[in-house]
Amino acid sequence: RIALDGFSPAFAEQLREGTEPFGRLLARNGVVFSVEVLGLLAAPPADVWAAEGRVPGGATLYGRIGRLVRADGWTIAETVELLPRA
Repeated sequence: RIALDGFSPAFAEQLREGTEPFGRLLARNGVVFSVEVLGLLAAPPADVWAAEGRVPGGATLYGRIGRLVRADGWTIAETVELLPRA
């Protein structure tokens, strides 16, 4: 969940498009932030992961639940990130 109301309309639209990694867009636009890890997780194998073509079939994904916080303490976003084992 992204708090789009904290950004200019043009920048919020870039975030909505989702064509670039979220953190990269924030950094390029001068948004200083940190990530608070709220929890770690494992997602069992599912065909949907392989359907994207980036994860081998039967792979368990690992990740974290986090909160991106601007330097002034404002919550930019709550995130869930999943990655296959390297």
